[in-house]
Amino acid sequence: MNEKVKAIASTFIVGAVILSLILWILGPQEIAAKLMKGDGLLILLALFVQLVSLSILFTRWNYLVNAAGVKTTWKNVSKIGLAGQALNAVTPSTRLGGEPLKAYLLKKRTDSRLGVAMATLVMEKIVDQAAFLFIALGSVTFAVLFLDLSGYIILLLIIATLFSFAILTGLIYVCFGRRIKSKTIVDLLERHDWITNKIPFVGHYKNKMTDSLLNYYSHIAKIGSNPRVWSVGILLSLMYWGAEITRAWVLFRAFGAEVAFAVIATAYILSAIIGSFPLLPGDLGIVESAMILIYSSAHINSVTGGLVTLIDRLFSYWFVILVGVPLAWYLGFMNYAGDFDSEENGTD
Repeated sequence: MNEKVKAIASTFIVGAVILSLILWILGPQEIAAKLMKGDGLLILLALFVQLVSLSILFTRWNYLVNAAGVKTTWKNVSKIGLAGQALNAVTPSTRLGGEPLKAYLLKKRTDSRLGVAMATLVMEKIVDQAAFLFIALGSVTFAVLFLDLSGYIILLLIIATLFSFAILTGLIYVCFGRRIKSKTIVDLLERHDWITNKIPFVGHYKNKMTDSLLNYYSHIAKIGSNPRVWSVGILLSLMYWGAEITRAWVLFRAFGAEVAFAVIATAYILSAIIGSFPLLPGDLGIVESAMILIYSSAHINSVTGGLVTLIDRLFSYWFVILVGVPLAWYLGFMNYAGDFDSEENGTD
């Protein structure tokens, strides 16, 4: 078995063990009894909200792709996006494991170049981070003023907000700062061989990097210079996060619990920060544990909070894997490393 496959499989096993412990602590019988009392129509509504959430996600990327001058359709972008989301879910890669696949598939299925595709994905991360920061600030303010959360949760929220601000600032500086140039990056790689030794892919394609980076920077500047891109991108990002929070809110209502949006937003913000570190695939087991602890600290019944978290992850995590992995295979995931090899001596 391939070493990478073994590594992913082993981390999935760790995640499964954590999930098993969560079920054991909450009590399988209590979970089953609560599930039987749930409103089936509201649970189906939560699944529909998940589909809406994914649609907003793909609409955002499609808008940025079109803003970059790439001619494609929403359907095409949606298929590529879902395949990339699935790869993000199965690789412990800071939720970025599927981004190279998305760039590759967009390049292959449109008239774009790899640098252009990466520019749209990086811009997507920037507007998403801006919206996330806005929600984090709102959650911190609301939590301090109106919610009876424990002090350590408030502290974690503040740290998460500062961390989010640092990420957004770093992304904007790297993408639009005048001192960050493609030649600078290539020179850095040439002076520090350990980088290319540790990351063979980078060393393998170092000769192609100057052209790709020039292409990337010209298009990220083009996209970022359009004020409409920022406003529409951030609006769609706010809608996406709103749909994510709404899905959990609907699930709580399905089990007879009324939970404030701000409490759910707090859980999502902290779990998203945890998901910024490459621990397990989709941080399986870790995100669930964090969300349940946050709900418990907000005085929500642990069985209800646990059941809502598990169903929420079933829709947002396992559903994406179930649909996206076969789609990635169909779109040519198995060819993507080989195709890069065949282009080694060409230009992007």
